[in-house]
Amino acid sequence: MDALLLYEGGHEAGRLLGFTQQSEVPAALETLSLAITQNPLWQTIPHAVLAARPDPYPVLAVFGVFSPRDLNHLRELAGQLERAIQSFRYIDYAAAEQAVRRLALRLIERFGPEQIARFRFTAIPRGGLIVLSMLAYALDLSAEQIVGPGSVDSGGTLVVVDDCALSGLRFQQFLSRETCSQVLFCPLFANADLCRIIEQRESRVRACIAAEAMPDRAPYFQGADYRRWHQHWSEVMGSNGYWVGQLDYLAFAWSEPQSKIWNSDTAEVDTGWNVVPPSLCLNRRPVVRPDAAGDSCGSPAPRPRFQLLPHSGGFLRPAPRVLWADLDQAVAVARMPDAASAAVPCFQLAGSAADMWRAVLQSRTRDQACALLLRQYDADPAVLGRDFDLFMSELQKTGILSDR
Repeated sequence: MDALLLYEGGHEAGRLLGFTQQSEVPAALETLSLAITQNPLWQTIPHAVLAARPDPYPVLAVFGVFSPRDLNHLRELAGQLERAIQSFRYIDYAAAEQAVRRLALRLIERFGPEQIARFRFTAIPRGGLIVLSMLAYALDLSAEQIVGPGSVDSGGTLVVVDDCALSGLRFQQFLSRETCSQVLFCPLFANADLCRIIEQRESRVRACIAAEAMPDRAPYFQGADYRRWHQHWSEVMGSNGYWVGQLDYLAFAWSEPQSKIWNSDTAEVDTGWNVVPPSLCLNRRPVVRPDAAGDSCGSPAPRPRFQLLPHSGGFLRPAPRVLWADLDQAVAVARMPDAASAAVPCFQLAGSAADMWRAVLQSRTRDQACALLLRQYDADPAVLGRDFDLFMSELQKTGILSDR
């Protein structure tokens, strides 16, 4: 049994609260855990348990027996959580409308109303469809100007709209199927270098215009490992897409862009994690299936494997970096490392040891803890007290429990 640190918020919980849009740390950790457990990847890691400790500062870890593949995926999750919570950029419908207005103004300044009236507009599904519907109002487009792919002859100009462009892969795939000789690509959010590269490489693209040019945050996120990271993903992507980098962690009211992770076992790119709370993104909520035998809400989601650890304010309490998880009749306990990089071994408390651990967490004094145990065990109070004191002393010596 091992444990892996997924997230540590330090003594400043504001970013976690902002990311989850909760006002209290316990609710924020529960919301974050729900976002993780609703991933398909989570269902491939059997019997894993998330444990979250709200105090003295927010910490989230996963307990389980992990394969090398599981550990690779969980390390990717830890890095993604760090990036997401540190640089979260949430675009709700009001913010999206403002960005669409900026995009409309940029198009008008560049081409003027007369040219725009001759353009045809289409979108990259599915987020682009929402942006296009807003842009149609902002530019007062006619119904005839909104078309499907392949509907513009070689002499016309097709404006392709999307909510964001990360590597440009989706636009590249779209362009490979499009026969129009003149194209404008208009994502709401994109890196300026990505737009420049698209204009340079694609002769049919008259311009790539974003509502907002976002900086590359990869040098900051990757730190000293940036060059190796950039080379690795440049080789992995090859000719797929135009640009390798990382933006602020974008999410829209309708979707969270799909992440990619490297599978070292298969030497292939896998679909990665989603970490934005389902309450914030439409595509993270359960799919409504009207054809589901009398159940318009579809099948219920699997029961989350998550434990919110209780506050312990008694005579002894777990040290700040110690987390634990109830596993059937046993308790797995681990001291978390300083960084979310390697799994650490757990020790398991079973039988009376597990009951003693639980009694400490539930009691404010030693006598209360012993009284609780005496209700569970038919034992001599003096003998039980000595055993209890010896066990607690050992846990204090190892730094698992503290009287502070």
